[in-house]
Amino acid sequence: MSIRSDSPVVSTSNKQEKKKTICGACGHELEPDHPGIQCVQGHHFCTECSANIV
Repeated sequence: MSIRSDSPVVSTSNKQEKKKTICGACGHELEPDHPGIQCVQGHHFCTECSANIV
């Protein structure tokens, strides 16, 4: 058995690509400045789902 050491490395370091913000409850994509809440663990919630969080 042999192991290839010349395998290609793919990098996606596009600075313009931003990480999408997703609602932790319903999964909808949120705007970066959404009016919902963010919990202390860093989860984002849309305004509709934020109403159900105590």
